[in-house]
Amino acid sequence: LERRGKKTSIKVGEEKEIRLRMWKNIWVEHNGIAYIIYPNSVAGEKSELVIRTSKRTPLNRLGEDVWASPYMTTYHQQCEKLFYQKEPRQAMVLEIYIDHGSQPKKASCSYFVCMQPEKRSAKNWLIKDTVKVLSNTDKLQAVRDLQDGTIHAFFYESGYLIESQRVLLKSSQPASLMLRQKKGGTFLFAQDPLAACNSDTAKMSDFIDVQFRSRKLRLKMPGYADPDDRYRGGIVTKRLK
Repeated sequence: LERRGKKTSIKVGEEKEIRLRMWKNIWVEHNGIAYIIYPNSVAGEKSELVIRTSKRTPLNRLGEDVWASPYMTTYHQQCEKLFYQKEPRQAMVLEIYIDHGSQPKKASCSYFVCMQPEKRSAKNWLIKDTVKVLSNTDKLQAVRDLQDGTIHAFFYESGYLIESQRVLLKSSQPASLMLRQKKGGTFLFAQDPLAACNSDTAKMSDFIDVQFRSRKLRLKMPGYADPDDRYRGGIVTKRLK
């Protein structure tokens, strides 16, 4: 669904490619998940959003450089048997990517994944931006919900989030931080992302130093000094005002 109201559909099982100039916001919905594309004003000069459905087999899902590895020999042979049998194993695959054209300049695009699109109208997302991308780099990803003001920032390393030429949030190390207005004030929610995917306690954070505007905080992470680390990876909640 494009911002101007034009709707294009792909039927179940249909192999098709759609190319859309990225002048305005675009909504793509598939299997209960929506992808909202937010291009900047110059992205549409050369860039196109490509939505493609096609039947794939195990053989054409990996690149030639991957198949060339000696570790893939046995798997490759198994895939060939599936491919050359009377009814090859195939599945429909959805691809969404950006064809940025030749030598793009000053063009940028961000996207938002909505896990429950039925809860909000697609037209509302397209006509009026519902989220604002504050940062979209390999070090920090951050967005603001323009409806309730919630800010979610994911720091892949120590760094800071700037808004209106001022430091809004700063973290001393990798962290997932959320600012949310609730009844009774403004709350900061913090979590150590490494604790959820790492069993080495030496790499987990006991404290995370956070700065909200000019206010500095030291947050003690759940599970600190706990011998069995049962609470590691939990969320810390701090009321700011």
